[in-house]
Amino acid sequence: MAEINRKNRPKRAIERPANEVRKKPIARVEAETDEIPAQISAISAVDGAIKTPDGIPLIVTNVEESRLIFASLWADVTVETWSYLVLLLIGAGLRFFLLGAEPLNNREASLAWEALHFYRAQPADILSQSPLMFFSTALSFIFFGANDVAVRTLAALASSLLVMSPGLLRPWLGRLNALVAGALLAISPIFVHGGRQADAIALTALGSMILLAAALRYARQSHISTVYVAAIALALMLSAGTGALATLVLWAIFLVGVGLLAQQDSPLGMMGQSVQRTLGNRSYLGRGLLILLAAFLVLSTGFLSNVQGVQASFNSLTAWSTTNNAPIPSLLVIYEPMILVFAVVGAVYSLRAASTLASHLRARSSEGGATAQTGSQSLIPQDIAHFGIFLTFWCASSLVVALFGNAGDLAGLTSISLPAILLAALGIGWLIECLLAAPGLKNEWLFVGFSTVLWVFVYLRAGAFGVDNNQSFLFSLLGAIGLWIVLVFLYVFLMGWPVAWRGAGLMALGLGLLLMFHATWNLNFRFDRPPHELLVPAQTTTEIRRLSDTLAQIFNDRDRSRYLSPVTVDTRLVPLAGWYLRDFEKLAISNGAQVTTSAAVWSPGDLPQMTGVALSQNFRVLATWQYQEMGFNSWVRWYISRESTAPVNYREYIIYINR
Repeated sequence: MAEINRKNRPKRAIERPANEVRKKPIARVEAETDEIPAQISAISAVDGAIKTPDGIPLIVTNVEESRLIFASLWADVTVETWSYLVLLLIGAGLRFFLLGAEPLNNREASLAWEALHFYRAQPADILSQSPLMFFSTALSFIFFGANDVAVRTLAALASSLLVMSPGLLRPWLGRLNALVAGALLAISPIFVHGGRQADAIALTALGSMILLAAALRYARQSHISTVYVAAIALALMLSAGTGALATLVLWAIFLVGVGLLAQQDSPLGMMGQSVQRTLGNRSYLGRGLLILLAAFLVLSTGFLSNVQGVQASFNSLTAWSTTNNAPIPSLLVIYEPMILVFAVVGAVYSLRAASTLASHLRARSSEGGATAQTGSQSLIPQDIAHFGIFLTFWCASSLVVALFGNAGDLAGLTSISLPAILLAALGIGWLIECLLAAPGLKNEWLFVGFSTVLWVFVYLRAGAFGVDNNQSFLFSLLGAIGLWIVLVFLYVFLMGWPVAWRGAGLMALGLGLLLMFHATWNLNFRFDRPPHELLVPAQTTTEIRRLSDTLAQIFNDRDRSRYLSPVTVDTRLVPLAGWYLRDFEKLAISNGAQVTTSAAVWSPGDLPQMTGVALSQNFRVLATWQYQEMGFNSWVRWYISRESTAPVNYREYIIYINR
């Protein structure tokens, strides 16, 4: 950059900006920090001088002034913002850590196999896939190559962004509660597991959070930008597919219900009046529908590259995958016990808020419209109360739909877990506020200490130090639970309900977080082991990769070419075997009775005739856990240490090599 020729400039043109820097801009940095960042962000360098959008030239003459001006850029970065960034790092770390360590399962391999065909400009079946996952997976192959990590990248990214989505709902959740919800989403075993699988559930959940936030902001501001955001979020949900239809139907039922109650002087009536005002403004409806249609066509067809994506979207919206016989309530109790407990607390909190608002409305009506100021500061904010009622309905109705709709594991669980986590955040936030308002927590911590002794006893009794098939364990467990209940009642009668509530809440929060970390680690980071998780009924082992490596090594030693020799795979083993043998250029899929190629990959007992067989080798590629045969003691021990007495069945592949 050429140096500025200061001698050719008028003297007043140099001195005046310097004076204004010392007098006006620095004073505004100190007194008007909300306006300076917007001006500094639009600074432009013209003729060697720095100018603001108003045209006022600024010349920073010393280091201190420079520090003050650029420090103002961070004036709006609060502790809350840093907290969300930390949660994003934690959530992304849990989702991207060793993302490709575990091989793809059958469902993921089906997506990867069809997307690979599309990527190679070959015929591909999109009708059985989520179109958004299908096209994004093919796109990721362009940037990262065809590998396991590329298949799971979009789901991991969407699940990581989901951690920050409660921040969009701060006016209706509360600042503290929104942070708690983000923390729960970051470490939730179900959402971490969903983010580490090539599945559309994270995209559906993220789209639902954005749509909900946009709809609430439109009800408050009626701005066209929120209509556009809502339309794009709805298109994202529809093109992702899994679980979106059930969520949208439940939201529609809730809107219709509160709309019918709009004439009542109650919290639900107030919500109904807001809904009527929102739907009555139809000026933006046409533009919103156009944006929705355009975004849906772009996302579902991969920028119009395959129009069958529209049909695939409808197929995935109406299909519920069933991969496990385990009932939904059992899965929730095992993986999200703390969420269930505090979701109930959050529902009580919401009902209490609604009751307080109803009493306030009745008092105002009886006084002829005058609002009494006495005790008004103790009222729970109206938006939080209304939002809690909505979350209670969403969570309860999603549970009913999952129970009677034969929902699949991840789709059904996440449709319940998302509103349950938001509702639990209200309960945990209520507990934290009670703890912060208490003058001292000495008695509460004594309660935690006594409870810890009981639960450590249960852990030692049921865990690795326990005795197998000891029926007295059941009585020990029931006795420990009974003693804990007695302890709660003693605190209620001797020290009062608030102390007992705070002590029990502290214990439930600490134990719940411990169990949540325990479930998250065992479900997502125990690689290359037999499946001992209810959400992993059929686990792919790393031997499927060793099968491919073995074939490549044999061909390299025999033919001096790792991937040029012909290989035939049984059609029943596709897509899993086909995906992991994708690098073989002469790969053929067959169900014939005779194979004449160099090598064949088949199931035991079904091998067709081959001539000149010189080598055969077995590979255990799938493991299935028969958890239905476990008794109560075995279940408790499994829950603590993940040690199972139930048998594990293996599914084998065999490779045969011709001479």
